[in-house]
Amino acid sequence: MKLSEAVKYFRQQVKVTCTDGQVVTGKFDDYQSDAESLDEPNTIGIDNGAGIIVDIPVDEVASIAAM
Repeated sequence: MKLSEAVKYFRQQVKVTCTDGQVVTGKFDDYQSDAESLDEPNTIGIDNGAGIIVDIPVDEVASIAAM
């Protein structure tokens, strides 16, 4: 998935399915693009509700859907 496709869900409750089958749910709270850091991959950050942000590389996102 491309970061430009994922950011339309920013600040929404989402369900993210990763390419390895793992599912992460929570609020899409953060993202990092190559423009911010050239040595790290694009990532999205999902707040799991316990105040923990789960960072997921965008290239490992199989799908994302609003809940």
